[in-house]
Amino acid sequence: MKASDKPRQLAVPFASTGDKNRIPDKATQQTRESGNAAYDSGFPPVTMTAVSAGGIPPHGKDFNGLMYDITAAIRFAQAGGLYTYNAGFAGAIGGYAKGAILAGVATTAVWLNTTDDNLTDPEGSDSAGWVNLLEDPKRIFLRQKNNLSDLQNKGTARDNLQVYSKEQSDQRYVHREGDTLSGGLTFENDSTLAWIRNTDWAKIGFKNNADSDTDSYMWFETGDNGNEYFKWRHRLAGGRVKDLMNLKWDTLNILVNAVINGCLGIGTTNALGGSSIVLGDNDTGFKQNGDGLLDVYANSVHVLRFQSGSIQSNKAVNVTGRVTPSDYGNFDARYKHRTEGVQDVRYGYEMYYTPGSNTVSWTFRSPSGHGLSGMAISDTGRNSADNVDGVYYRPLQKLINGTWYNVASI
Repeated sequence: MKASDKPRQLAVPFASTGDKNRIPDKATQQTRESGNAAYDSGFPPVTMTAVSAGGIPPHGKDFNGLMYDITAAIRFAQAGGLYTYNAGFAGAIGGYAKGAILAGVATTAVWLNTTDDNLTDPEGSDSAGWVNLLEDPKRIFLRQKNNLSDLQNKGTARDNLQVYSKEQSDQRYVHREGDTLSGGLTFENDSTLAWIRNTDWAKIGFKNNADSDTDSYMWFETGDNGNEYFKWRHRLAGGRVKDLMNLKWDTLNILVNAVINGCLGIGTTNALGGSSIVLGDNDTGFKQNGDGLLDVYANSVHVLRFQSGSIQSNKAVNVTGRVTPSDYGNFDARYKHRTEGVQDVRYGYEMYYTPGSNTVSWTFRSPSGHGLSGMAISDTGRNSADNVDGVYYRPLQKLINGTWYNVASI
């Protein structure tokens, strides 16, 4: 195709003064029955049926309406016209296509769409995907009023223009091969300081959206496959390196003594305050409440205290196992060591008492701590009562700590 093959420009749309119908976007039952055209289905089947078979001829006003719409759009494009953003039209077509160009509401903008299916308004609160061509988004042109401040690579431009001598350049710029700064280095924007080796990197940056930003912070970042991490170390005199701390994405290892001047929360913030450690619950943990005093808290309640000479429990102690003391010195009279109790009871060696003659009357009472164990009776061979010659008795004994003792009295 040649430039000379361009079609003539249409100054007047087809049927601009003739009778015409406004063609609807979608057909209805009425348009189908009356033989009227619609953009979604064209002319209905009834217009393609012979009149003798009940068909209806296409309407001339429909043809005029269709041709008018087409030629009016061609004339608008030939005249250099651009449409402005139309939310209804955008929704009907599923969003503007990448490369679409729209006019701004004011004459200070011509909008280029950079993404497919774009429903956003280029002049709305969300204008994602649109760039204003009149603002030179690609920075292709230099603006006279900027006096070369809009150069994309000022260093290369200075080299090309040879603005400074080599001696002046050495004093003004840091060499890319390496150099030493005689002053400070300031970043006034979101620039980062980065070390990039192979596919790994380490970066330092500062986040600050405004002076009123309540979440400003300096950030440190390593990245690639998860094997990169931060290491704090100190080089001692003589070149020996001492590692202080390693910080990985899932682990922090502190390799030297550490002092925390405040409270510590594990898995939660600390509500106990002071010199305390909470575990999972913000008011449950350990707290130092004085010299040599370590207290245990559960839901802010003081339940236990450890000190150098004793343990104090402020709540009931439930023991499911055995408690074995090593010192009974502070047990009161209600308690005895198991080796000091009576382990067994028995009668001791047997003794015998006799009055010496069965012709006398006699009485015998067992000594204190003794009991009768038997009697000696002799048969007289007569009808009278038998004689009691004597009695047997034994001491009652108790076993304590492996030794048998006579009971003093009963």
